[in-house]
Amino acid sequence: MVRIRPFQALRPAGSRAALVSCPPPGCNGDEAPCCDAHGALADSFRRALAEADPMSVASVVQQLVEHGALCADPEPFLYVYRIARGGERQIGVVAITHRDDIEGCVDAAPAWREPAVVGYDDPNDSVAVIACDDMNERPIFHFNAGDGTTHTAWLVREPTRYVRAFEALESRGRLLRPGAHANAGEVLTILVANVRCDAQLGSPRCGLFVPRTVLAR
Repeated sequence: MVRIRPFQALRPAGSRAALVSCPPPGCNGDEAPCCDAHGALADSFRRALAEADPMSVASVVQQLVEHGALCADPEPFLYVYRIARGGERQIGVVAITHRDDIEGCVDAAPAWREPAVVGYDDPNDSVAVIACDDMNERPIFHFNAGDGTTHTAWLVREPTRYVRAFEALESRGRLLRPGAHANAGEVLTILVANVRCDAQLGSPRCGLFVPRTVLAR
């Protein structure tokens, strides 16, 4: 069993996702500064990653919200998130997951970082069948990150279907890549079926699914 729940996210509008989001620190050789001389990266989430403490991060995130770089979803949602490169793709569900339901879970990154990647066994493809329905809808963003990967996401229309499907799994999830914590005992995750995991694909990007709770820290 893997217990998941929707969460209220701050996320970029579809047309701005490529500008706002950024690779995790140290990933893909990304060493660009948080803004250039002309302020071209002023709305990049990299500004938040450059801060050292929760209060400073909350201040930067609030500025991004005020600039319209990040917008708050009106209610908690789950998301289907696809990373693709070179004909390969990895599709997962972005959700808040109970830490106890993840084997190998270690101290997570701060709440404003990228989701942890968690693999799970689903021999009947019950989650994949549900996700296909949502992927037939218009995505909330789709962009080329400039490193050979494309990133696409969809809103989940009926979260309870996913909650029940994950609760019906016979085993716990397995931590493949650490990521952001959410609240005590919870982790922000992208849950990927083990048979579809591809370690060669890029990391989930920062700034695409930021828990709104970072503003209250």
